[in-house]
Amino acid sequence: MNALFSPAVGLMNRLPYLGKLALLACLFGVVNCTFLAELMISKWQTIRDSQREVAGVQVLTPLTHLVHDLQQHRAHAVAALDGNAAMAAKVPEKRSAVDAGFQAVEAVDRNGTGNLEIAVNLADLKSRWNGIASGSKDPSENFKAHTELIANVIALMNIVGDRSSLSYESDVLSNQLGALSARHVPELAESYARLRGLGTRFLSDGVLTTEESGQLSVLLLSVQGREQRLAHVSGELSPQRPELARQVESLLPKLAQARADVEKALDAAKRGSALPAPEYFQLASAPVSLVEQLSELSLPALTSVMNDRLSKTWASMWLHIAFAVVASIAVLYLLTGFYLSTHRSFDELGRSAEAFAKGDFSRRIKAESRDEVAVIVHQFNKMADGIGELLQEVQRGVRTLNETSAQLSRASMQVTQASHRQSDAAQSTASAVEQMSVSISHVAESVESSVETSQRARELSETGESVVRVAAQEIMEMAGAVRNSSALIEQLSEHSSRVSGIVRVIRDVADQTNLLALNAAIEAARAGEMGRGFAVVADEVRKLAERTAHATSEIAAVIENIEQGTRNSVDGIQNATARVDSGVEQANRAAAALAEIHGGTSVTLERIASIAAAAREQRETSHEIAINVESIARMAEENEHTVREIEGAAHNVEQQAAALAGLMQRFRTAA
Repeated sequence: MNALFSPAVGLMNRLPYLGKLALLACLFGVVNCTFLAELMISKWQTIRDSQREVAGVQVLTPLTHLVHDLQQHRAHAVAALDGNAAMAAKVPEKRSAVDAGFQAVEAVDRNGTGNLEIAVNLADLKSRWNGIASGSKDPSENFKAHTELIANVIALMNIVGDRSSLSYESDVLSNQLGALSARHVPELAESYARLRGLGTRFLSDGVLTTEESGQLSVLLLSVQGREQRLAHVSGELSPQRPELARQVESLLPKLAQARADVEKALDAAKRGSALPAPEYFQLASAPVSLVEQLSELSLPALTSVMNDRLSKTWASMWLHIAFAVVASIAVLYLLTGFYLSTHRSFDELGRSAEAFAKGDFSRRIKAESRDEVAVIVHQFNKMADGIGELLQEVQRGVRTLNETSAQLSRASMQVTQASHRQSDAAQSTASAVEQMSVSISHVAESVESSVETSQRARELSETGESVVRVAAQEIMEMAGAVRNSSALIEQLSEHSSRVSGIVRVIRDVADQTNLLALNAAIEAARAGEMGRGFAVVADEVRKLAERTAHATSEIAAVIENIEQGTRNSVDGIQNATARVDSGVEQANRAAAALAEIHGGTSVTLERIASIAAAAREQRETSHEIAINVESIARMAEENEHTVREIEGAAHNVEQQAAALAGLMQRFRTAA
């Protein structure tokens, strides 16, 4: 199916609507003109045939009168030749009537439109007539010549009927009327005229011979047969021309009666009681007159039928022309209306599409038709509604995006500021941790020095104890040594005080580290997903600070013990110094005190060793903390850089959202 219509579809796709309608109008015009031309040719042929038939009827009318005139002239001329003076007086009149009849036929033939081409036949008949008018004086020859001439005229009437198509008419009524006018009535009239003429001639001598009676009987039989045929034709005319049929049927009884009267007269003549020739002529003229009346009925009826048909054919042709013109105008009108309707709808679609292209989606098209264009308009309006709703959603989304981008920009600005502060805090923390690391290194060095001093003090206490135990008597010397020890212990006390200060510094650093770790955790929590790694590092720093604080507490406790011991040693040495002079007892007590100092020094040495180990560990830990804090600082800087990029992206999104909002303001949607 698609392959069948693809050429037509391709042609229509290449033409605009006006071209399509013009093509269809041209095709319709060609087809309509073709059918109209065929119809006009047919109608014109029918008109020509009808005109030829009318012309035939016009020729038949004077020919019929000519036949009657010839029959009258024959009867009077033959009677005149037979010596009938009364009838001889009328021969010139009848001759003039025949001449006028020929002139009437010639005039009708010249002025007619049927192109029957009977001029040659008329010339021949007129030549014969001229011969008869100036011919033989013998009655029989004259009668025969008249009869032949009348037969030729009737033959010419048949020729006229054939050439005018009256004899071949397909219409029953026209055919019957044509046959009646051109053949049946003239032949019946000729039969009666011959019966009248022969009877008048035969009865001129008052005697009717057997041969003459036989001729007349044959004519009577012929007349009777022709009357029966005439009655049959009248019966066929009754359904279509009842008035004409009634008139013909009313004449048939009269004709039969006239024929019966002629038969009685002839029968009487056979019996020897013949009528005089003039009386018989009058009697035999009655049926001839009746037949002439039939001719007067049939010819006008045939003329009326032919004229009616011609008028109807003309009317039919003009009606068909008018119908074709009206149909063409109606088709052009409807095609124009279709084009205007379609063009109006498509023009409205074009304007709406142009408005849509400019962003106005509030227009809607009103479909005035109920065809496929209305479906397209409905779908177009539906599409506009869908796009309008989509644009409204997009506009709402753009507004939301604009607000969100503004919030994101503000949040990114806040995050940038917080990241900057975090970076500064991380750098400060790194500096503090670096300082703490340096302080811890100093503490470690001091603790190591304290370890050496403690070892030296233990050795001295051992030496002092042995000296005191070996040489109590040398107390005085020992007193000097004690004083030296007292100086050393005071120095140790000073070192212990310094260690206590260092421990307090470490505790402060640990507290500050813990506080920085807490601040870092808070900033990491604010940073969200990007600060998760920083939060982990801050938590490790916090734990390390807690360990440092715990170790510092232990160191403080140890230092406090050392200080307590040192103070006790100082007190003891002072007491020993004060009581040097007390004697051996005091020396023993000094030895005991030295023993205690030895034990305390050992403990102090152990604890200072622990402090030294803790200081070394604290130094390593602070170094790790410094590395981690530096990593945190780098991460903070990276976060700050990333946040600045985010801030730039957020600002770019805000600008794009504003630009998109400006673009969306071009679109107008239905409320």
